[in-house]
Amino acid sequence: MLWFLGVAGVANMAPVFAAKLWPKWDWPINGILFGSHKTWRGLVFGVGIAGIVGGGLGALSGFGALMGDLVKSFCKRRMGIAPGKSWFPWDQIDWVVGTMVMSWPVVRWTIWEVAALVFLGLGLHLLVKVIGYVIKVNESYI
Repeated sequence: MLWFLGVAGVANMAPVFAAKLWPKWDWPINGILFGSHKTWRGLVFGVGIAGIVGGGLGALSGFGALMGDLVKSFCKRRMGIAPGKSWFPWDQIDWVVGTMVMSWPVVRWTIWEVAALVFLGLGLHLLVKVIGYVIKVNESYI
């Protein structure tokens, strides 16, 4: 469980660092559906880093994390929530849910594992956001 969460977490954080490293490569996947914050740079970099860290299954986990983020962003746009605005707790657990969905063909999560992953993912996400805010990588702490 922790391996999946760790690799997915790396993929989920990678787009923030990719934006700092390659600011001009900010082509939106689809600004109307997902908002301008969801870019090809973040998707490719996130899945690539997850693949390097965790191999083929890691790439699948990373892809799931980023797809969870895209689905959540799609829902936010439909609800009129602006890109970058917090939508608690969905902004914090979207990557965990996406990882579990994408890994389902390989791992059959029990209800207890699902609950544990969601709560661990929520806690880790909040911790990383606060640290990112303190070191000026994130604009907000949630």
